[in-house]
Amino acid sequence: MSLLIRMNFLENFVDQDDKPTDKPLAKYLADFLNTETSGDGMKLGGWAKQLNSGGILELDRSDYDTLSKLIKETTRWAAILKYQVGIVMMDAKDKPAIPATREDTANGIVKPSKTAKSNP
Repeated sequence: MSLLIRMNFLENFVDQDDKPTDKPLAKYLADFLNTETSGDGMKLGGWAKQLNSGGILELDRSDYDTLSKLIKETTRWAAILKYQVGIVMMDAKDKPAIPATREDTANGIVKPSKTAKSNP
């Protein structure tokens, strides 16, 4: 059984003047994933769909590492956006993982168990 890291990207992006914008981090990340030209397009598109459906992304450790690497290596994002997304990811990694009931490897979406306890 896979364990999932649950990341909540619903917080709005905060600009360089420390003012929250009206756009959540989930939207920035989904847009980035939908336009990424490297990596597994089916997987990245599946992650973007999850983010657009509710701002939550649940990934196993391997996929978490893949996403982390994409964000660290991209030249398309400013440091302030990488920082805010990175904080969400690091905070989620430090919480207990949740069990998954099955994996859909065709599109990279991992379905969590309905009875699994998720991290807040």
